Amino acid sequence: MLRGRPAGRAATRRLLRRLGHAGDRRAVQGRSRNRALVSTVKTLRFILGDQLSRSISSLDDIDVEHDVVLMVEVREEATYVPHHKQKLVLVLSSMRHFARSLEQEGIEVDYVHLDEEGNSGSFSDELRRAVERHG
Repeated sequence: MLRGRPAGRAATRRLLRRLGHAGDRRAVQGRSRNRALVSTVKTLRFILGDQLSRSISSLDDIDVEHDVVLMVEVREEATYVPHHKQKLVLVLSSMRHFARSLEQEGIEVDYVHLDEEGNSGSFSDELRRAVERHG
């Protein structure tokens, strides 16, 4: 769910329409039909620091050929409420280990480190940057 919108078939149809694939419902409803159209659209799966489990629903049907997992370390998340330094280190370490385990499964992970040059420090800006990178 992005900005309160469900990520179901209707949302997928709207996305395909915006990408210039208007009216082709078969591409969304019948996976066997028009598979080439659907496979050209990458899915960016945004995983937060408190979602570090392979069993979360956003990773259930991941397609290692076309999907990218986005994980970002941002300053706004670490500073919006006071956190103990050890907790922050634990969360960041857990995120990095989880990203590495996904990569070992053959999943493409776009990981933005806290001290990475160009890190904007906010989830929304990093998500925008990732969409630009992965188009």
